[in-house]
Amino acid sequence: MGLGISINGIQEAQKQNNAMIAALRPTNLFGTVIQGVTIAVQRYAVSITHVVTGSLRASHRMAVKKLEGKVFIDPGATNPLTQQRPADYGVTEQRRGGDHAFYTRTEREAGQRLARQGADIIRAKIRRPI
Repeated sequence: MGLGISINGIQEAQKQNNAMIAALRPTNLFGTVIQGVTIAVQRYAVSITHVVTGSLRASHRMAVKKLEGKVFIDPGATNPLTQQRPADYGVTEQRRGGDHAFYTRTEREAGQRLARQGADIIRAKIRRPI
């Protein structure tokens, strides 16, 4: 018998964040690449975050502004089961290190590959104008 508590609200916020990022219309090639790499970084972090209730995994957000992309834990998200904020216990999880350190692992395991992919797109477009 379940408690009737879900993470649908957090998942909906993540879905809306993803849609907003995808809807951005970068004005140049660099903005397009920043957007794509930021999306890929966020997806990787989500995929390797440990799951107990799913709230932490569902709380990863991304933002793109001009030529800067960032991935972070939504400071307003709340775990509906524990009423704790993933932004608080996510920091503890990250600091545990090893396979718990989702952002460190993302950088270490996927960062160079994703940066290279972005650079490859730029090089290809420069060689072959749009």
